[in-house]
Amino acid sequence: MASVHLTPRRFLGREIKIARERRGLKPEQFATAMNVSLSLVYMWERGERIPVPEDLAKIEVYFGFSKATKDNPDPGYLARIRDDMINDAMPQEWFGKWLQAERASLFVWSFQPLLIPGLLQTEEYMRRTFEAHGYLGTEVDRHVATRLERQELLTRDSPITFVALMDTAVLERRVGDDETMHRQMEHLHEMAQRRNVIVALLPLSDSVCSGFSGPFAIANLNGGGEVAYMDNQLNGEVVEGPEAISHLRHIFETFRAAALSRNESLTLIEKAVQKWKN
Repeated sequence: MASVHLTPRRFLGREIKIARERRGLKPEQFATAMNVSLSLVYMWERGERIPVPEDLAKIEVYFGFSKATKDNPDPGYLARIRDDMINDAMPQEWFGKWLQAERASLFVWSFQPLLIPGLLQTEEYMRRTFEAHGYLGTEVDRHVATRLERQELLTRDSPITFVALMDTAVLERRVGDDETMHRQMEHLHEMAQRRNVIVALLPLSDSVCSGFSGPFAIANLNGGGEVAYMDNQLNGEVVEGPEAISHLRHIFETFRAAALSRNESLTLIEKAVQKWKN
């Protein structure tokens, strides 16, 4: 019988599932006990999402793998699987590594073909996006709080320079209701006028659009070096290899060369403000 290869992510997910089944819990009961959505439990168990540190600690305490308290961390074997076996090059956005890179950066270059970049989102807009991905209640609150904290990078005393390339379609793509979109467009217009924020839109008519495959960002670290972050429907990936980052940089500059000017982009955003207002 052929052996089944398990990636570290899937191995961690299988261990969570085994612990749940040994306790005699259905996925719905486990989701309720963890105060998370059922869809997130399934993603944990399939290895599609790694539990964030707070959730993993709760899981270990719940199943008796750890006696951790708020003031006394006590990582159990699930945490050791995460730390020792799971590739550090592929954490979730909120897993820490990309957040650290952002905080240590001078410049961040972002390409987003689907949504307004997180650093430029309103709270309501980001809530709607997290809800659309299946998050519920306190999950949404936690991720919103993290994203709002990240946005302080643009408004602090020594802010980062943020260059945001976006497909023009993000101005049309509905997230929430008309009021949510109107406020988002107003906020985008306001932020795009800051000296440290450059927003450039890519016209739908340009052939460069055929190269769109997914969002990514590159952070230039204070002290040298670059780190990139790539996102997809299931997982986020932090990229540190120079060849891969060089390739992403080339893609970014190719897209940027086809983008509208800053003033042209602002004009389109102004039109979007009026459209969603009506």
